[in-house]
Amino acid sequence: MPKGKPKGGHKGRMRRFVTEEEMVDQEEKRKREQEWKKKKGLAPNRVDEDEDDVRQEDEKESEKDDDISFGRGASGGHGLEEEEEESSEEEEESSDDEYIPKSKGVEGLIEIENPNRVQQKGKKVQSLDVNAKVELSRKEREEIEKQRAAASYRKKHEAGMTEEAQRDLARLALIRQQREEAAKKKEAAKKMEASKK
Repeated sequence: MPKGKPKGGHKGRMRRFVTEEEMVDQEEKRKREQEWKKKKGLAPNRVDEDEDDVRQEDEKESEKDDDISFGRGASGGHGLEEEEEESSEEEEESSDDEYIPKSKGVEGLIEIENPNRVQQKGKKVQSLDVNAKVELSRKEREEIEKQRAAASYRKKHEAGMTEEAQRDLARLALIRQQREEAAKKKEAAKKMEASKK
């Protein structure tokens, strides 16, 4: 380690979690301090007022969460349904509004468009034509043509119409002839041996 630096640091320490009781104690202490300041006539800080407003909003939200029942209890589970309805309404409103990014720098003053930028527009299912003919890309067309050509060549080759097939047939005919001649020679040689004995 370099000189002058203290050994160890905060990262190796144990984590300390605040319990609910400690949070309540801190809140009570803060309230007592505010009351004392009011009694003494000291003006409360604006930061404290802002914190109070934030805390009050948090408390209201927590009360709202406490009122919602997630099972079938006294309210019969209606709280959850109402919450879902509210959230679905909010989603509908947000989906209707299009997101407009905040302009930065000169963009807000001057209209600037990037000619290379491609804006993708969402296609609606209703506007799509199912019966329209699908246009293939060049690579796909070439691949299909290649497969068709290979299939037609194979058929012609099997029928013996191609030059390669004709050469193969001629070669096969020569081989048959040679084998027949070799078989005849063997038979003639066997007959000669049999006649000598």
